[in-house]
Amino acid sequence: MLKDILNKKNCIKIVCGAGNTDFEEVKKIIYVYAKAGADIFDVSANENVINKAKEALLMVKNNALTTVSIGLKEDKHIKKAVINNEKCVLCKKCIEACPQNALYNGKKQILIKNNCVGCRACSKVCKKNAISFEEQNFMDLENIIKYKPDCIELHPGIADYETICQMWSFLQNNFDGMMSINVSSKNFMLLSKIDDLLKITKNRKVMIQADGKSINTGDTSAKSTLQTIALSQLLSEKKLPAYIICSGGTNAKTPKLLNKYEIKVNGIAYGSFARNLIRKFIDKKDFWQNSSVQEKAVKKAEKLILTTKKYL
Repeated sequence: MLKDILNKKNCIKIVCGAGNTDFEEVKKIIYVYAKAGADIFDVSANENVINKAKEALLMVKNNALTTVSIGLKEDKHIKKAVINNEKCVLCKKCIEACPQNALYNGKKQILIKNNCVGCRACSKVCKKNAISFEEQNFMDLENIIKYKPDCIELHPGIADYETICQMWSFLQNNFDGMMSINVSSKNFMLLSKIDDLLKITKNRKVMIQADGKSINTGDTSAKSTLQTIALSQLLSEKKLPAYIICSGGTNAKTPKLLNKYEIKVNGIAYGSFARNLIRKFIDKKDFWQNSSVQEKAVKKAEKLILTTKKYL
């Protein structure tokens, strides 16, 4: 049960990317980190991705759980890069900048793979403004519930409060698993109304993901994680009927800083940082055939898991 894990206050969540529809990559990420001891995996609301996540967990045969994230209006977690080939000059700077290795050079244009998570690293280095981002189509709440995930997480984006409440109420009335909401440090409206939102769930304890630096590109500095540390402290001090998970800009320094400043949370979610740690292994074409590559990936992942558990 997810509640039991969260109550231990050392839950480790691996975010595969709410916009990541490369189901084979997701399967590898989950396989490696499940073997390393992660507790829960956050995947996109895509049928193929959810099925591959289940396959990976069956291969490992542990008790890891799944969260399905669904983005609302203008949530950048569910947007992918689109390149305007008329503006693109093939400088390839975007390829070098992408932490997901989602861009590659075609014969006459830059192509984008399904593992793009909309992090914007590519657009930041594009001098020709040739890269934009478009929302993708994912399953709705009703269909997600049919897959019986352990947790469903809402990413509000800039959705109005009424829409958020409607979806939150729908989950309250139709979903038996853990309810979770991603709260960004920049979403002042939702932060101001979080107490009211939780009244909808009455005595049901939910999960709040304290999203500091949303969709980080794998920054390993202490500065990267300060926003989620501060937001987690703010939410913890409100003593809400909720489990608090640090997210957004998290890296190896996050658990140490939480420990140093005695900020109590129920766990940490690692996204880009965790994926980047094992990127060179899971990108190998012979990953499933090469046990040595798999072992090296798991060993790398285990170091992060063990260090996190030590400080939380």
